Amino acid sequence: MNEDTLNALVEDIDANIAAVMAKHQLGPLLVGSVTLARLMLSNDYMGSGDEFRKLLIEAADKKPHNPELAIH
Repeated sequence: MNEDTLNALVEDIDANIAAVMAKHQLGPLLVGSVTLARLMLSNDYMGSGDEFRKLLIEAADKKPHNPELAIH
């Protein structure tokens, strides 16, 4: 995946998250929790659950290099 494709994907995901939050009048923690649970289930179903969980553990220990860039 090249950088342009990744940036487009991030923008689409951010827009969809914002739309779900607005549509259902929910905060980011709840929407993030439900989204994470769905991602875990889909990775389990596709056989990549262990790798996904390892990624989550590694990501949880890291802080964004530039917090201003973490959210578009």
